[in-house]
Amino acid sequence: MEPVTLAAGSIAQLAFNEFIKSSTGEAAKKLTGEALAKANELRKAIWAQFRGNARAETALAKVEKEGTPAALEKVTKYLDLEMDEDQTFAADV
Repeated sequence: MEPVTLAAGSIAQLAFNEFIKSSTGEAAKKLTGEALAKANELRKAIWAQFRGNARAETALAKVEKEGTPAALEKVTKYLDLEMDEDQTFAADV
């Protein structure tokens, strides 16, 4: 059986959900402590992967600061490209 593959947008949403203004209240209601911890691990893995990529780091910081869908979309684009280029990273996330 093949592992489930999530699209970059879904992965970014999971990792940065707590920063998205439109869903902050709902996310807090839905996510358990364990789920929040896993989402934080995913967010840290994404940050680690983009360490040294100034444009991606700027996009990551912006989604955490602004929490807008537009900021998340930019992160999604970087994440999608990185997952295409680095299959090990894609499998890990």
